[in-house]
Amino acid sequence: YVESLARSLQLRRLDLTIVPLRLTDTCTISVIRKALDTDDTLKVTQAIGWIEQMGADAWTDELTVLARHADAGVRRAALHALADADLVQDEQVTQTLRRALQDQDAAVRRAAVDGLGELTDVLIGDLRQATQDTAAQVRYSALQALARHGDTDALQQLELRLHDAGPERPLALAALAGG
Repeated sequence: YVESLARSLQLRRLDLTIVPLRLTDTCTISVIRKALDTDDTLKVTQAIGWIEQMGADAWTDELTVLARHADAGVRRAALHALADADLVQDEQVTQTLRRALQDQDAAVRRAAVDGLGELTDVLIGDLRQATQDTAAQVRYSALQALARHGDTDALQQLELRLHDAGPERPLALAALAGG
């Protein structure tokens, strides 16, 4: 099995739709690790693809190193794997994506932007959830943050609360003034 998989890598062709692979068994993981350490960028990129298929969560360290690889295609694949996994809230991943915004290759920078967009989506979802918090100061801070980043619904909610004479009106005023 290992020899067949390694030979397929050497031939640079392996159709995963035909060959049933158990990507999480120790032999396959060993082959993937070897492929990540090779100078052959095609093998490295294929190994990153396998990592994406099995879930990149356990490969964060390897992918963040590969995000600084000499080859732009490898860097791009590593960034995509990091962004597609549920790792966008990981500080190491966020720093890797932010660092990639300075890459000389436009496709790598785009992969970084896509990954940071995933992070933004997660954070916006968290902020929207915080607008339902039981504590008024939390709700208004979340609304302020959302409004500051262009969320028109949050801005409308704050404006509506300005017309409310209740005890939360000063919080709405402060959120609008700070946003």
